[in-house]
Amino acid sequence: AAMENDNRIEKRFKLSELNVIRRYIPSSVFKQIEAGTLQYVNEMRNISVIFINGSGLDVMSKEGPKQAQDLMSSIQRACYAHEGTLNKFLIDDKGMLFLLVFGLPPLVHPDDPTRAVLASMEFVQVFKRLELIGRFGVTTGRSYCGVCGSAKRMEYTCLGDCVNLSARLMSHATPLGILCDEETSKHSTGEIVYKALAPIKVKGKANPINIFKPMLKESSEPIGLTIDRKIHFPWYDNPIDGSNVSSKDNIQMSKAKVLQLCSVARWEGIAKVLEMIGG
Repeated sequence: AAMENDNRIEKRFKLSELNVIRRYIPSSVFKQIEAGTLQYVNEMRNISVIFINGSGLDVMSKEGPKQAQDLMSSIQRACYAHEGTLNKFLIDDKGMLFLLVFGLPPLVHPDDPTRAVLASMEFVQVFKRLELIGRFGVTTGRSYCGVCGSAKRMEYTCLGDCVNLSARLMSHATPLGILCDEETSKHSTGEIVYKALAPIKVKGKANPINIFKPMLKESSEPIGLTIDRKIHFPWYDNPIDGSNVSSKDNIQMSKAKVLQLCSVARWEGIAKVLEMIGG
């Protein structure tokens, strides 16, 4: 009798009505559902993961729900500004937990590790403004990205060693502190510098893990003609390719990079650039 009166199929969303629930479905999944190719959404890909643990917020208090909504909205704005994805948000007896991922389709960038670290720095300011305590772990690596569950209920998530390590780093971070793994430090661009900290032992790893504290690189000197009547350009401190400055003669190295970029002599304006840099 139960099977004869089961009318759930009649109430199921039709493909033409999919746009009604679009905001509740990740973009990578929505496109596959729309095209009828959901079985191809599962994949192994390189991603950058942020785990955030928040405390100091009592959702059962009078102002708790409003403050939680403010926190969630601020985290979303900062995450989406760097074109990341907010995958999970949980509140339990241990506090708040956020899982954010950079590198999921269709928002994939070669500098996703940098975006993840810069977003984490903005999250720190959000927690400071709301007078809450947050701990942040950032890792980069190859992970499974796809759906988990049965045909009746499934969710899109990320699984793998990279995700687990991010949670471990989060638990070792100081209040309002950010910890990154070695892969994130290696693949970040030049605007972020990393301070190596003492390796730590984490659950699931036989050997100690190298950890790093990210910091924004100091701004360059004045651009153009300086007070002592010398020419100074940003790439003298921050090379054009985004790498760290490590050469003995940064100016000559940077000039060589610019000359290489300007090697097409027939371009109009190349002569002006060469003149500006003294070539």
